[in-house]
Amino acid sequence: MTEILPPRIMHNEKLANDFFKANGIVSSYPSVHEQLESVIINRHALKQNGYNPSIIRHAGRLLMTYRWHFNNTAQTELAIAELNEKFEIKNTNAIRIESDGQSIEDGRLFIYKNQLHISFVESSWPKMLKCAVKWGLLTESPNWRVVNIQHPTIGQNDGQHSEKNWIFFQYEDDLMCLHQSWPEQIIYNLTKDNAEHRSPGVRWPYGDIHGDCLMPYQGKLVRFFHSRINNEIPPISWRYYVGCCLMNSRPPFNTLSVSVSPLIYGSEICDLSETNRNNVSHYKSNVVFPCGCLEVADGWWLTVGTNDSGCCLVKIRHEDLKL
Repeated sequence: MTEILPPRIMHNEKLANDFFKANGIVSSYPSVHEQLESVIINRHALKQNGYNPSIIRHAGRLLMTYRWHFNNTAQTELAIAELNEKFEIKNTNAIRIESDGQSIEDGRLFIYKNQLHISFVESSWPKMLKCAVKWGLLTESPNWRVVNIQHPTIGQNDGQHSEKNWIFFQYEDDLMCLHQSWPEQIIYNLTKDNAEHRSPGVRWPYGDIHGDCLMPYQGKLVRFFHSRINNEIPPISWRYYVGCCLMNSRPPFNTLSVSVSPLIYGSEICDLSETNRNNVSHYKSNVVFPCGCLEVADGWWLTVGTNDSGCCLVKIRHEDLKL
């Protein structure tokens, strides 16, 4: 059933749309590529309309995974690309993942005991909105595939609920998982019978924080995350944001501070033309979604998915953190 908006809301929306059209206002935010130094990944070198990339340097290679829709359908799979130091695509290949789900989403690369691993979301979409998080060893022998797949029994990760946006990281010799951020931050030690590390959650004015990646920083951990607020003018009611927080590097890994404002704002504007946007069935404006991070001397390159249809790297310098 379609909800009927109150007359005053409909009136104000019409006034706003008329004003935007009369004054040529397309977006209140510039494209992600104009907000900070960035590199747009050549979409034509990836599988069709790849997005939500994760990046890592391993065994002398620069590797990037991403999500894509086969033949522009609703279902998604994962692929992996090898990049050169200019972030140009050298090659790209599918990742084979044995799954009972309809879709595989949002891979995140991480190193555990000097080996390359990946976490991913196994989803029943487009049949229903239920998903679970799994992880495994990412191998190339000779084709890319995930082996020794693990299904953690934490939270509501039974496939009948919606679990996603976990962060896997190594602490000493143990594999940790940041599972929940609010109302309490919960990190599980997957190596030691899912032992829990709990600390107070953190509120952020730009929505509840989720995901996405952790990096060492000045003896602590810096966490880059995304959030969303549904307060925009329809038909697209949401806007995504990227922020960061500083965490203790030892259990319980409590959050020490959070950025006072977003590092990156989702935007209606991207590098796709209007015609191309209309041809991408899964295009969603105002989305900015980080899945990986590469440390450099003066900061980090954050891999970001834009509007569920593109990949880029955004440079976050130490002075940009706003902590």
